[in-house]
Amino acid sequence: MKKRPIVILGAMDVEINYLIDTIGPCRKEEIGMWRFYEGNIGDWPAVVVETLMGSVNAAVPTAFAIQKYDPICLITQGTAGAHHVDIHSRDIVIGETVAQSDFRETGTRPEGGGSDVSKWQYPGSEFLEEGRHVMRTRLRSDPSLVRLAQNVPYKNGHLVTGIIASGDMWNREADVIHEYRQRFGSECEEMESFAVLQVAKAFGVPALAIRIISNNELIPGEEYDRDIGVLGQQYVLDVARAIIEEHKK
Repeated sequence: MKKRPIVILGAMDVEINYLIDTIGPCRKEEIGMWRFYEGNIGDWPAVVVETLMGSVNAAVPTAFAIQKYDPICLITQGTAGAHHVDIHSRDIVIGETVAQSDFRETGTRPEGGGSDVSKWQYPGSEFLEEGRHVMRTRLRSDPSLVRLAQNVPYKNGHLVTGIIASGDMWNREADVIHEYRQRFGSECEEMESFAVLQVAKAFGVPALAIRIISNNELIPGEEYDRDIGVLGQQYVLDVARAIIEEHKK
């Protein structure tokens, strides 16, 4: 019987290049503007997907990957910005929960009245579940995958299990970051994980969100470092190996 692959998704070159080198030699396929790299992790098939940045860019190739490869699971991973001072560059957040942070409704204010982020509401995305229309702001990674990831050692920083805020916005304003932290309880933010988990939920595929912290706007000196992405990919590969071993049992 043909083995079903594990699929790992990342938006930028600094989030996937190490993965591609490790699973290679690869067969590359392009569907539209998205690239799929087919290789192996040990004796198990693996596919790395270059999603490009943003939620729409993440959702489309996720659907393609599910339909084309019938994977055992999905891992959405990459870099993220921290949401409080106790999370630092090189720390890794296992996204037990992912909160959609950019589908929002503002408060009513007159022209010239400015903006008040504390009045924003987050109704969530629409899902069709058993014939009912449901709005969801939060999605959970597969609990069994979360437990496996928690048991994988990581030596380059702290390993944190928590909430990832996900949406098409790069926040650099401290007040907005604090508002998100208060609203969602988030450890960090990025742009793709909610979209991946949304599509995975629609198709019934287990999915896991993992992010390595590349910057913390609240701490001077912890500016964005693109080279940190390699450390995250190394950990994700270790998680993928643990998932594969569990799947073999």
